[in-house]
Amino acid sequence: MDGLIKVGITGCGFITRNSHVPGFAKTRKSVITGFHDIKKELAEEAKALYLELLARNNNPVRDIASKEANVHDEYEVMVKTVDVVDICTPPKYHLDNMDVAVKHGKHVICEKPLAINWWSLASHQDTLRRMKSGACKFMLHTQGIWHPIIKAGHDLIASGEIGEVERVRMLHQGTDPKHTVALPALWDKHHGGGGALVDIGPHA
Repeated sequence: MDGLIKVGITGCGFITRNSHVPGFAKTRKSVITGFHDIKKELAEEAKALYLELLARNNNPVRDIASKEANVHDEYEVMVKTVDVVDICTPPKYHLDNMDVAVKHGKHVICEKPLAINWWSLASHQDTLRRMKSGACKFMLHTQGIWHPIIKAGHDLIASGEIGEVERVRMLHQGTDPKHTVALPALWDKHHGGGGALVDIGPHA
Protein backbone atom coordinates (compact mmCIF):
# COMPACT_ATOMS: atom_id res chain seq x y z
CA MET A 1 0.00 0.00 0.00
CA ASP A 2 2.07 2.87 -1.30
CA GLY A 3 1.37 6.50 -0.49
CA LEU A 4 0.15 5.99 3.08
CA ILE A 5 0.41 9.04 5.31
CA LYS A 6 2.54 8.23 8.35
CA VAL A 7 1.12 9.59 11.59
CA GLY A 8 2.73 10.01 14.99
CA ILE A 9 0.63 10.57 18.12
CA THR A 10 1.93 12.29 21.25
CA GLY A 11 -0.17 11.99 24.38
CA CYS A 12 -1.83 8.58 24.57
CA GLY A 13 -4.50 9.15 27.21
CA PHE A 14 -8.29 9.07 27.13
CA ILE A 15 -8.96 11.14 23.99
CA THR A 16 -6.36 9.21 21.99
CA ARG A 17 -7.75 5.82 22.94
CA ASN A 18 -11.41 6.80 22.59
CA SER A 19 -11.36 9.08 19.55
CA HIS A 20 -8.13 9.37 17.59
CA VAL A 21 -6.96 5.74 17.48
CA PRO A 22 -10.43 4.36 16.59
CA GLY A 23 -10.70 6.97 13.85
CA PHE A 24 -7.32 6.21 12.31
CA ALA A 25 -8.09 2.47 12.52
CA LYS A 26 -10.99 2.97 10.09
CA THR A 27 -9.05 4.70 7.32
CA ARG A 28 -6.88 3.05 4.69
CA LYS A 29 -5.11 6.26 3.71
CA SER A 30 -2.87 6.60 6.75
CA VAL A 31 -0.99 4.47 9.25
CA ILE A 32 0.08 5.34 12.79
CA THR A 33 3.78 4.53 12.93
CA GLY A 34 4.67 6.42 16.10
CA PHE A 35 3.27 6.54 19.63
CA HIS A 36 4.69 8.78 22.36
CA ASP A 37 3.73 9.55 25.93
CA ILE A 38 5.73 10.50 29.02
CA LYS A 39 4.07 7.43 30.54
CA LYS A 40 5.43 4.81 28.19
CA GLU A 41 2.85 2.23 29.21
CA LEU A 42 0.08 4.45 27.81
CA ALA A 43 1.85 4.57 24.45
CA GLU A 44 2.21 0.78 24.50
CA GLU A 45 -1.51 0.42 25.27
CA ALA A 46 -2.46 2.81 22.46
CA LYS A 47 -0.33 0.88 19.98
CA ALA A 48 -1.89 -2.44 21.05
CA LEU A 49 -5.38 -0.95 20.74
CA TYR A 50 -4.60 0.38 17.26
CA LEU A 51 -3.40 -3.01 16.01
CA GLU A 52 -6.43 -4.70 17.59
CA LEU A 53 -8.87 -2.29 15.94
CA LEU A 54 -7.15 -2.61 12.56
CA ALA A 55 -7.59 -6.38 12.78
CA ARG A 56 -11.21 -6.04 13.91
CA ASN A 57 -11.91 -3.69 10.98
CA ASN A 58 -10.15 -6.07 8.60
CA ASN A 59 -8.01 -3.11 7.57
CA PRO A 60 -5.06 -4.07 5.32
CA VAL A 61 -3.05 -1.24 6.88
CA ARG A 62 -2.47 -3.64 9.80
CA ASP A 63 0.28 -5.48 7.91
CA ILE A 64 2.31 -2.28 7.65
CA ALA A 65 1.41 -1.05 11.14
CA SER A 66 2.47 -4.31 12.76
CA LYS A 67 5.93 -3.88 11.21
CA GLU A 68 6.41 -0.12 11.43
CA ALA A 69 4.49 1.10 14.50
CA ASN A 70 6.90 2.07 17.26
CA VAL A 71 6.69 3.43 20.77
CA HIS A 72 9.13 6.32 21.17
CA ASP A 73 10.85 7.57 24.31
CA GLU A 74 11.66 10.94 22.72
CA TYR A 75 8.98 13.09 21.10
CA GLU A 76 11.30 14.82 18.62
CA VAL A 77 12.74 11.50 17.46
CA MET A 78 9.21 10.34 16.62
CA VAL A 79 8.41 13.61 14.83
CA LYS A 80 11.30 13.09 12.43
CA THR A 81 9.89 9.74 11.28
CA VAL A 82 6.33 10.76 10.32
CA ASP A 83 4.39 13.02 7.93
CA VAL A 84 1.73 14.20 10.38
CA VAL A 85 1.89 14.79 14.12
CA ASP A 86 -1.32 14.31 16.11
CA ILE A 87 -1.07 16.28 19.38
CA CYS A 88 -3.21 14.88 22.20
CA THR A 89 -1.22 16.11 25.18
CA PRO A 90 -2.68 18.34 27.94
CA PRO A 91 -3.48 21.88 26.66
CA LYS A 92 -0.48 23.50 28.35
CA TYR A 93 1.89 21.63 26.01
CA HIS A 94 0.08 22.03 22.68
CA LEU A 95 2.06 25.02 21.39
CA ASP A 96 5.44 23.58 22.39
CA ASN A 97 4.56 20.30 20.68
CA MET A 98 3.51 22.23 17.58
CA ASP A 99 6.77 24.18 17.54
CA VAL A 100 8.77 20.95 17.29
CA ALA A 101 6.52 19.46 14.61
CA VAL A 102 6.53 22.58 12.43
CA LYS A 103 10.29 23.02 12.87
CA HIS A 104 10.66 19.66 11.12
CA GLY A 105 8.12 20.56 8.43
CA LYS A 106 5.38 18.24 9.63
CA HIS A 107 1.65 18.74 9.27
CA VAL A 108 -0.27 19.00 12.54
CA ILE A 109 -3.54 17.80 14.02
CA CYS A 110 -4.03 19.33 17.47
CA GLU A 111 -6.63 18.62 20.12
CA LYS A 112 -8.55 21.68 21.26
CA PRO A 113 -7.79 24.15 22.71
CA LEU A 114 -4.85 25.43 20.69
CA ALA A 115 -3.64 27.48 23.67
CA ILE A 116 -4.69 28.04 27.28
CA ASN A 117 -4.84 31.83 26.78
CA TRP A 118 -4.34 34.30 23.94
CA TRP A 119 -1.10 35.83 25.23
CA SER A 120 0.69 32.47 25.24
CA LEU A 121 0.51 32.65 21.43
CA ALA A 122 2.92 35.60 21.41
CA SER A 123 6.03 33.45 21.81
CA HIS A 124 5.00 31.07 19.03
CA GLN A 125 4.59 33.49 16.13
CA ASP A 126 7.11 31.75 13.87
CA THR A 127 5.16 28.51 14.11
CA LEU A 128 1.84 30.26 13.49
CA ARG A 129 3.25 32.10 10.46
CA ARG A 130 4.47 28.86 8.90
CA MET A 131 1.06 27.28 9.34
CA LYS A 132 -0.74 30.31 7.92
CA SER A 133 1.55 30.25 4.89
CA GLY A 134 0.47 26.70 4.13
CA ALA A 135 3.97 25.31 4.56
CA CYS A 136 2.55 23.02 7.22
CA LYS A 137 -1.11 22.09 7.15
CA PHE A 138 -3.00 22.40 10.43
CA MET A 139 -6.28 21.08 11.81
CA LEU A 140 -7.68 21.85 15.24
CA HIS A 141 -9.54 18.78 16.41
CA THR A 142 -12.96 19.70 17.80
CA GLN A 143 -14.80 16.43 17.34
CA GLY A 144 -18.06 17.83 18.72
CA ILE A 145 -18.89 19.57 15.45
CA TRP A 146 -19.34 16.18 13.78
CA HIS A 147 -21.70 14.84 16.47
CA PRO A 148 -25.14 13.92 15.06
CA ILE A 149 -26.94 16.10 17.62
CA ILE A 150 -24.83 19.16 16.77
CA LYS A 151 -25.30 18.57 13.04
CA ALA A 152 -29.07 18.16 13.49
CA GLY A 153 -29.22 21.45 15.39
CA HIS A 154 -27.18 23.21 12.73
CA ASP A 155 -29.37 21.86 9.94
CA LEU A 156 -32.54 22.85 11.78
CA ILE A 157 -31.34 26.43 12.25
CA ALA A 158 -30.09 26.65 8.65
CA SER A 159 -33.45 25.48 7.33
CA GLY A 160 -35.20 28.46 8.91
CA GLU A 161 -37.89 26.16 10.25
CA ILE A 162 -37.65 27.61 13.76
CA GLY A 163 -37.06 31.19 12.69
CA GLU A 164 -34.08 33.37 13.56
CA VAL A 165 -32.16 32.04 16.55
CA GLU A 166 -31.13 34.76 18.98
CA ARG A 167 -29.76 32.67 21.81
CA VAL A 168 -28.80 29.07 22.51
CA ARG A 169 -28.45 27.48 25.93
CA MET A 170 -26.45 24.27 26.09
CA LEU A 171 -25.23 21.93 28.82
CA HIS A 172 -22.15 19.76 28.41
CA GLN A 173 -20.63 17.86 31.30
CA GLY A 174 -18.62 14.82 32.24
CA THR A 175 -19.81 12.68 35.13
CA ASP A 176 -17.48 9.69 35.10
CA PRO A 177 -14.89 10.12 37.92
CA LYS A 178 -12.25 8.08 36.09
CA HIS A 179 -12.39 10.62 33.25
CA THR A 180 -12.43 13.70 35.50
CA VAL A 181 -10.91 13.42 38.98
CA ALA A 182 -8.34 10.88 37.80
CA LEU A 183 -7.16 13.09 34.92
CA PRO A 184 -5.23 16.13 36.22
CA ALA A 185 -5.10 17.59 32.70
CA LEU A 186 -8.82 18.31 33.08
CA TRP A 187 -8.68 20.20 36.38
CA ASP A 188 -5.07 20.96 37.35
CA LYS A 189 -4.15 24.40 35.99
CA HIS A 190 -0.48 23.37 35.86
CA HIS A 191 -1.28 20.81 33.17
CA GLY A 192 -4.55 21.94 31.65
CA GLY A 193 -5.05 25.61 32.25
CA GLY A 194 -7.88 27.72 30.96
CA GLY A 195 -10.49 26.08 33.15
CA ALA A 196 -13.81 24.54 32.16
CA LEU A 197 -14.64 27.33 29.69
CA VAL A 198 -11.54 26.65 27.58
CA ASP A 199 -11.63 22.87 27.94
CA ILE A 200 -15.36 22.14 27.69
CA GLY A 201 -16.57 25.38 26.07
CA PRO A 202 -15.58 24.35 22.52
CA HIS A 203 -18.09 21.49 22.72
CA ALA A 204 -20.87 24.01 23.23
